[in-house]
Amino acid sequence: AAASEISSSSTEVDWRRVYASRPRAKFCASGSSSGLDILGRDVGLGPPRARNEVTSATSSPRPSCPQVSFKPDGHFFRRGATGRMGDEGAAVYNCLLCDSYALVILGILPDRKLARGTKGRGAYEDLLEEFQLAKCGGPGGTNVMMLACPTCNAFAYRYELNQVAQDDFRGERYKNHTHDLKGNNDCLVITRPDVIEEIHNAYLAAGADIIETNTFNSTMISQADYELDKKEEVYLLNKTAAQLAKKCCVEFTKKNPAKPRFAAGAVGPTNKTLSVSPSVENPAFRGCTYDEIVEAYYEQVEALIDGGVDVLLVETIFDTLNAKAAMFAIDMFFEKWGQKIPVFVSGTIVDNSGRTLSGQTNEAFWNSMSHAKPIAIGLNCALGAKDMVPYIENLSRVADCWVFCYPNAGLPNAMGGYDQKGAEMAEDCRVFPDKGLINAIGGCCGTTDEHIKCLADMVATYKPREKHDVPDIMRLSGLEPFNYAPNEKDYRKTFINLGERCNVAGSTIFKKAIVDGNYEKALAIALKQVENGAHVIDVNMDDGLIDGESAMTKFVNLMVSEPDVAKVPFMIDSSKFHVVEAGLKCSQGKCIMNSISLKGGEEEFLNQAKIVKRHGAAVVVMAFDEEGQAATEAEKVRICCRAYKLLVEKVGFNPQDIIFDPNILTIGTGMEEHNNYAVDFINATREIKRLCP
Repeated sequence: AAASEISSSSTEVDWRRVYASRPRAKFCASGSSSGLDILGRDVGLGPPRARNEVTSATSSPRPSCPQVSFKPDGHFFRRGATGRMGDEGAAVYNCLLCDSYALVILGILPDRKLARGTKGRGAYEDLLEEFQLAKCGGPGGTNVMMLACPTCNAFAYRYELNQVAQDDFRGERYKNHTHDLKGNNDCLVITRPDVIEEIHNAYLAAGADIIETNTFNSTMISQADYELDKKEEVYLLNKTAAQLAKKCCVEFTKKNPAKPRFAAGAVGPTNKTLSVSPSVENPAFRGCTYDEIVEAYYEQVEALIDGGVDVLLVETIFDTLNAKAAMFAIDMFFEKWGQKIPVFVSGTIVDNSGRTLSGQTNEAFWNSMSHAKPIAIGLNCALGAKDMVPYIENLSRVADCWVFCYPNAGLPNAMGGYDQKGAEMAEDCRVFPDKGLINAIGGCCGTTDEHIKCLADMVATYKPREKHDVPDIMRLSGLEPFNYAPNEKDYRKTFINLGERCNVAGSTIFKKAIVDGNYEKALAIALKQVENGAHVIDVNMDDGLIDGESAMTKFVNLMVSEPDVAKVPFMIDSSKFHVVEAGLKCSQGKCIMNSISLKGGEEEFLNQAKIVKRHGAAVVVMAFDEEGQAATEAEKVRICCRAYKLLVEKVGFNPQDIIFDPNILTIGTGMEEHNNYAVDFINATREIKRLCP
């Protein structure tokens, strides 16, 4: 009777009775909306049923994928080969009772046909008949996907938790919203909180210590795609999601206080990138500004913390400049709030080149983000566990904080789905605790509560990685790391080549190129310096004929778009602080800011230093105070020591990120008071180094 009801595809079926005794497989929060992916994983079981009517196929399209056979493993259908059929993706499902196969078309709809063949027919040369994929209403408005074998009449179903309809995305609050909301999973915390709560609970029950809020796209920038980019809507999304995740964590912690659970506020990368132009014709153009990204993150972070999250997770970082903007916003909020909570930072290596989408290596990524003092840093998404190993090894070596990873369930198949089961993923991940590389582990794309349970069971007997000391040196970065480790025995490791020809005060050729708007020529000057061995490129636009802020923004954007230039760190140089900050807002690397001084007094000095630190830059400090420029040894030492103490004790600057300029003054002028300039500089340098380690 149950089989008969299922085959009818009727929405009036009593699903509670049909599925009362059947297992339910659930998606994670980011589960695919494709029928293929649903049927490709842990399907439920059903007995042979009465054969449906079938219609002869009028044509026999031939997919490019070969037939694959599977041994029975407790399911009636198993996903097999994938390939193309015409312009659409396709996947094969084998019936494990009679060894027939079915060819399923990507993006299947209830009224689409499925072709099938029989055992021994080769590469689908004879597709005999077509049959329907039933898509029926399930309990609570959910869907059930069902596949039937027309040869032996067996069927399989998938109870699909996350296949919510358009009305589920709208709910009461958005029922009159003029824009399509389907696919805006973040708003389900308001319209279908029961769905999200059940997902949270499934992962907690599987053994998760930390669950993420359903807020990956809950910024004003990302919600603009759905015309929900109003502050009040974004605030509601984030706060509600945080409260829901926190509620689930509290309930599980009460059940077992020995295993506390924590809610992490998910802060996604947005759908914009600050380091890459969306226009091939205009590489200096950006789809949004740094300040817009900071504002969007600030609104999200405020709401997440108001909702009670325990941790902030800045994740899936494909552009480090976006992440730096997120950390800038977080630090601003912490200062206003007067408190802090832990922050996790997770980058994304896009392929086996070992780089982010915006081009950074993972050590350069660490150098760019280490100023924020995250409690943990790691990698997620894009790669399966096997491919992630060398990059986690490198992070574990250079990072002085905890390290984590949450890879995908292997690599995606041709359809974009993930076939790796939990046990297999856990075995692939065993290398991380075996080598003592991580403090936490989890799952990203394609991972369900089954995967988390297998991971939790696998790591249960391992000790977490122990944090270790790393060399205390100045770490800068462009697309690649530049670690300054002086070596008295090798001057090449001590002397830094600083290219200053992109300085309008030092190069008439560069100045003319900028004034004439010939930025291509200006960029060629930067490239030539790198090719000639410059470790750092200085950029200065201070000239009365030039709009310094505009020119700095455009030129640095062009520099970061040229990989052979962007691989080295930049020194952003100006006597005008707003011009320096404009340059810092364009570089994903860890720059040097040149310069600040005590000329305007302590308050201005501290305010500027805080901003520089928020941008994650090292800083040049001029030996200049309210009384003027330091000329003597005593003045140089006094001013630099005063600045050092303010930076380290009041701002929290890493001493390795402080560079002093004790003023090289003109000698040989014939004026008696200038006679000691050279020796005073040399002696002051030695004394400053001793007093300001």
